[in-house]
Amino acid sequence: MWAAGFDKSNQSRYWQDAAQKCAAIKNSGEFELLPIEESKRLFKGKTKESIFEFELNRNYGNLSRYVNLGQWMTHSPIVNYGANSDLFFTAPLMERIYPPNLPDKRRDTWFYLPYINNQTFMFLKQINVADPTGDWIFEDNLMIFRYADVLLLGAEALANSGNNTEAINMLNMVRTRAGANLYNPGTENLSDAIFWERQKELIGEGHRWYDFVRTGRVTDPNQAITYLTQEQFDRGAWTWPIDQRPG
Repeated sequence: MWAAGFDKSNQSRYWQDAAQKCAAIKNSGEFELLPIEESKRLFKGKTKESIFEFELNRNYGNLSRYVNLGQWMTHSPIVNYGANSDLFFTAPLMERIYPPNLPDKRRDTWFYLPYINNQTFMFLKQINVADPTGDWIFEDNLMIFRYADVLLLGAEALANSGNNTEAINMLNMVRTRAGANLYNPGTENLSDAIFWERQKELIGEGHRWYDFVRTGRVTDPNQAITYLTQEQFDRGAWTWPIDQRPG
């Protein structure tokens, strides 16, 4: 899917290949979507929703501080850190991703005061706290791929390939688990619906920027808050900056 975003002449082949691989994972019967209420178990790791993850467990000497947003966006009583977190998602962003008038268990489960727009906000998606005092050690595994991500990638690839029926089926599997409204072809553009479903489902897991880049939406000021001009994008402004000066 990443290659399809840059190799325009071979997009169709990449989309078809991705769609086939995602369908194979779906049809294998090896994976399942856990209830949203079991998110804490999901991010602790080793569930049937996980496809590829890195384990963090201090009993095995695997520790990393401030590796997930839960360590920046929680406060008492989750950790002994007073009444304010270090960071918060702004209200306009939260309202764009999770419209207040629409049902969504992810918003209701993963956030405390989601639209408050100040540091009393909390992000509760990854809160397996091993030490709530001192170093505030969290033991949420690093999810590289999980089943919901693959379903939505598959939906995107299928929609891009013209197979809307199966794309909607995969999209609605994720929406059903989230208690969200099913896709309505009469009111939503399918490609947009899948893209924003990824923003809802994978928030805080390190996918957002890459999704904006590979789909070209990073140059659209109506979709990206910190957008790039096409000229900036072409010069590589979406990449990690490396100083070009000698020495």
